[in-house]
Amino acid sequence: MSIVHATTSQDLEQHFKTDKLVLLNFWAQWCGPCKMFGMVLEQLDKELSSKVKIVKIDVDKSPELAADFGVLGIPHSRLIINNKLQEPIVGFISLENLKELIGFRTSN
Repeated sequence: MSIVHATTSQDLEQHFKTDKLVLLNFWAQWCGPCKMFGMVLEQLDKELSSKVKIVKIDVDKSPELAADFGVLGIPHSRLIINNKLQEPIVGFISLENLKELIGFRTSN
């Protein structure tokens, strides 16, 4: 598994140095939907860790990072594709919807 955690902007910048798509996930321990979405992210990591790097940021431990990214509600995720920040993904979404959103469709 390659899900990583960042607490500072320096931590975060280090994780941007990759050829992979980066998915930032802002969450909190007390947030029920965040826990459900965390399981989706774990499954995404199992299936696509060679293509997607998942970086989790706890909003309670890093409120300044949450503010920098305009996080108003959680779970809140942002994709970085080709070094460009994409529109936010707010709330819980399914694994299939997430994979479609980031451009990876399941092969059946």
